[in-house]
Amino acid sequence: MPPTAVDLLFEELSAPLCVYPLPHSTPHFRVTALRPPFLLREWSGMSQAFEPVAAIPVAAPVATAAPSLANPGQRIDSLDLLRGIAILGIFVMNTWTMSLPQTAYTNPAAYNTTWIPYEGFPSGANLDPPTGSEFWDYTFIHLFADMKFITMFSMMFGAGIVLQSERSSKKGRNPWLTHYLRMIVLLMFGLTHTVGFWYGDILTDYAMAGMILAPFRKLPAVVLLMMGMMLVGFVTVIDLARMNGYGKEDLTRTLVTVPIPFTSEKIGLRIPGFTSLESWDSHVRWTYSNNKDFANGNDQELETYRGTTLSKGGASFFEIWIEEIRGHRLSTSIISHTSGFLQWVFPRCGGCLLIGMALYKRRFFHGEWSKGAYATIAGIAPFVGWAIIAVGIEFNVKNGWNDDWYNYFSLWHLGEEFNYWGSLLCTFGYMSFGILVAIWAADPARKILRTCLIPFRAVGRMALTCYLTETLIGTTIFYGHGFGKFGYLKRVELLPIVFGTWIFLLIGATVWLSFFRQGPLEWFWHSLVYWDWRNPRKSAAGPDAAPAA
Repeated sequence: MPPTAVDLLFEELSAPLCVYPLPHSTPHFRVTALRPPFLLREWSGMSQAFEPVAAIPVAAPVATAAPSLANPGQRIDSLDLLRGIAILGIFVMNTWTMSLPQTAYTNPAAYNTTWIPYEGFPSGANLDPPTGSEFWDYTFIHLFADMKFITMFSMMFGAGIVLQSERSSKKGRNPWLTHYLRMIVLLMFGLTHTVGFWYGDILTDYAMAGMILAPFRKLPAVVLLMMGMMLVGFVTVIDLARMNGYGKEDLTRTLVTVPIPFTSEKIGLRIPGFTSLESWDSHVRWTYSNNKDFANGNDQELETYRGTTLSKGGASFFEIWIEEIRGHRLSTSIISHTSGFLQWVFPRCGGCLLIGMALYKRRFFHGEWSKGAYATIAGIAPFVGWAIIAVGIEFNVKNGWNDDWYNYFSLWHLGEEFNYWGSLLCTFGYMSFGILVAIWAADPARKILRTCLIPFRAVGRMALTCYLTETLIGTTIFYGHGFGKFGYLKRVELLPIVFGTWIFLLIGATVWLSFFRQGPLEWFWHSLVYWDWRNPRKSAAGPDAAPAA
């Protein structure tokens, strides 16, 4: 009996890189490398997924190869799994940014649902530290999710750059041209996303970081690792430098400055034409935002994203959406992807991108380290990271969640460092555990485990589509052009939205990939890069309908 569509879907999604006999009654075919297309022209029809071999007597089964996650230039099973987990985990934190004022993302004392617009907290205090269930809600999510999954996704992105380069070279394409075309298209997606829908976009930053750091991918792994750690550490170094030995007046004028050793001169990060990044930020806020009269940033965002004034006046969906852009999103996006990129995003995400390249070169994602190594990292690193983060929470509690920008011991400086570094350890632990699971699932005997991982890997294969779908769901629920729930929900009340979105994406991605070879936006990305607009349906697989190998 020939394989059914369900059989083919199972083989494609659950074990695309393992070599073992198909569980069909015709043992004349074996899986050599089922490599679903992802932006690259590496698929020339489903029929090429099977290689004819000599008939195998039933009494003499073929010896199977040991489970393997990938060969050079192939799609890596663990990357899909980890990427899917990262996309789902990122949404936990993105709901904070979509549903709460900016400052509340880092400082839970800066806003809660008791805030009265234009008046502040009922107590009259500037801060209202979380207590009871609100404190534990924040603590739990901060410990297990904050900065962990974006760090993981950044490392996946770096590993993907090296992998795509290998694929391009293997297929005789120019890897430089392919990479920069991909980054340009990704930048288009990102700019549309950040201005049109949500200022927390990461695609723009990834595209810029990818353009800058791609030339380093050929360096040895140890050099990439050192460069990555130095870049990540730059955020801490610059924060220490600007807070140590500078007065309030100097800090306000120069914002980010570092003294040149043995001289009285200073160097700093600056936007051309402006004396400091702070002056640039102020210029952007006053030039590209029409909400300038708010005494508090919370009120500006509540007014903008709830759409209250416009809604009372009977404004249309389009008018409210434009007001969201003009009122806050445009100016915040410009700042985030200019001065914010220089000060924080590029050092942190760019550093993790380089670390991801190094780990890829050391075959970390390929499952080629010993199981003991993965188990040791997974069993130790997260607990050390959580301990460091817990100390940071206690530190901020004792300091009253101090948000004084000029106080070195405030939340915005030393108070952030605990999670900044602890999250790196947690991420290594999470990834190691994920790779262990992928290794176990590569064993043909663990069919149930492979089946359970299908939806997560499907989300990973449709990462771009799923990431932007999360934005559409979140902003529709929280922003004024939708249901206008911005600022009304506690953190714990966001979790049902998160879980519901996860279920939708896990089911939706799996069903979609049963009919199509790529996600819709992945197909569009691929088509723009190669200007090859072939039918993405699996039923259309063939020399004229699928990307050439």
